[in-house]
Amino acid sequence: MDELIPDAKEAFLNGAFGFSKAYAIVKGSKEDQQQKLAEILAGSTRDEVERQGRKVRGNSPSVKLSRVKIAMPQGASVVLTGSALSMVDVVDLLSQTLKAARKAAEQYDVKTFQSMMRDQAKAGS
Repeated sequence: MDELIPDAKEAFLNGAFGFSKAYAIVKGSKEDQQQKLAEILAGSTRDEVERQGRKVRGNSPSVKLSRVKIAMPQGASVVLTGSALSMVDVVDLLSQTLKAARKAAEQYDVKTFQSMMRDQAKAGS
């Protein structure tokens, strides 16, 4: 943790957050670390801080699409639609969806999961 800025190192040593959040903070420049520290201390999760870091890194000029169709094995496909989706957005959306699917698989069938995700999207969650 030698690479942490002094404020972050002090907060870490005082128990304000653990190793995973410290690691999320240390990934970046000194200026980035200050912003990440503020987000962590304001209650952001490690995943939220890392997601924001990926978005910042992903803002370089790149290809962005409104529709991404991903061919999968066994003839299946995954389709993402949205406004100017970058590769960072695709990874983030798929990660969030996989996490929700794994959690739902313990209790629900695919039709119920689809309805739940639709309802969450409408609610803006």
